[in-house]
Amino acid sequence: MYSFVYFFIHVFLQRVKSNTNPAFSAFLLVMIFQILNLCTLAVWINYFLKIKFYKNTLVFLGLLLMLILFVLNFFLIYLKRDAVFIKYQKLQIITKYQFIFWLYIVLSVLIYFVSVANLVELR
Repeated sequence: MYSFVYFFIHVFLQRVKSNTNPAFSAFLLVMIFQILNLCTLAVWINYFLKIKFYKNTLVFLGLLLMLILFVLNFFLIYLKRDAVFIKYQKLQIITKYQFIFWLYIVLSVLIYFVSVANLVELR
């Protein structure tokens, strides 16, 4: 699924004239959306289980999550980007699934911010 998102972000970033490396920029944006989705899940789990974490623990877990996602995405998506491009360019699905792609992006961001604003308790 994220190779599909990677392809669409890459196609979008290729249209930006000032972007010199759209492949790596798309890789980083996919990672950001994955982190955003995992943080949304963590907010919901924390809301129902009432787990208390120290600030240092959260920083460590966040950095560990970023490192794990970076390594996984690097080997599963970025190094195989040529195969991903060939796969999705052959299907000619850019216009057909573009609405679903943008809906995923908007809903990911919206659900994250609504969840954080309503479920996270200030200390």
